[in-house]
Amino acid sequence: MSLSNVKQMQDVLNQPIDYDGFQLFMATYLENDIPEELCQHLFTSFKSKTGRCSPDQPRAGSSLL
Repeated sequence: MSLSNVKQMQDVLNQPIDYDGFQLFMATYLENDIPEELCQHLFTSFKSKTGRCSPDQPRAGSSLL
């Protein structure tokens, strides 16, 4: 892997993800749809670990991880 490919991958991994993107990622990664409530819980949990929101903050479609 070249240095430019590593830099591109790091740039992609450091971009914030919104709830819709997270839902798509989970469906693609798990190769199956997951229940809405579970997806919301996981998204909120990951967001709280990044320190960008509190776990009790309501979900908004434009929220970023």
